[in-house]
Amino acid sequence: MDPAKRKLVLDTIHWFNQHSLSWAGGGHIPAFKPVRDSEDFKNLKPNSDYAGLAATAVFDPVSTLAGVASPVYDAAGKLSHKSGLTDYRDWFARSFGRHTPWGDQDSPALVTAVETALERTLSVQLMHGSEKPRIEKLPAGHVLARQGDPGSDIYLVLDGVIRIDRDGEQLAEYGPGAMLGERAHLEGGVRTASLVAVTACRVAAVHASQFDQDALQELSGGHRREDHSAETAG
Repeated sequence: MDPAKRKLVLDTIHWFNQHSLSWAGGGHIPAFKPVRDSEDFKNLKPNSDYAGLAATAVFDPVSTLAGVASPVYDAAGKLSHKSGLTDYRDWFARSFGRHTPWGDQDSPALVTAVETALERTLSVQLMHGSEKPRIEKLPAGHVLARQGDPGSDIYLVLDGVIRIDRDGEQLAEYGPGAMLGERAHLEGGVRTASLVAVTACRVAAVHASQFDQDALQELSGGHRREDHSAETAG
């Protein structure tokens, strides 16, 4: 597309975003955050009359079936898998035209296991602990950590999918919320496997000394079980 024409298109989209309050009058929720957070939107009628119903809403039962980008529940109703991509800005900008269910270009379904309760606790500690985390953006195919190299950082996957490779074998894939890299700290400071970005990723990293040793042992135990299951299945 001609650059001047592209600018006109983007300027038009931006105008619609900025003036999406009128569209919201039909009961819609604007995607543009400044409008969505504005007092004008919060006081909009009839939206504001029923906004409080969210606190008492009765939702449909969970199902093993899921729609586009939906979480996946197991037969017991427990959340088991979710989308491996959480970067809404990137998705919102790209998921149109040929990349929609009505287009002619398929995109891979990136679904990863849900993080554990321990990982949720440790992720809060990583992001808000005494050491400021280092945020890294990785292109697809980038090797975040290589088997056999020295290492002392623990990684939190913020967005995207990271694959675990050992001795050339692909063991598992992890998505947002996963904590990785603890075994090097526990086992002599050497990486026991490679961490490879399957998609473009964002990760947060801090030194492993920020965490309780027992918590890291528990985290490592879960990863060992997952690795063993993958090796057995292979």
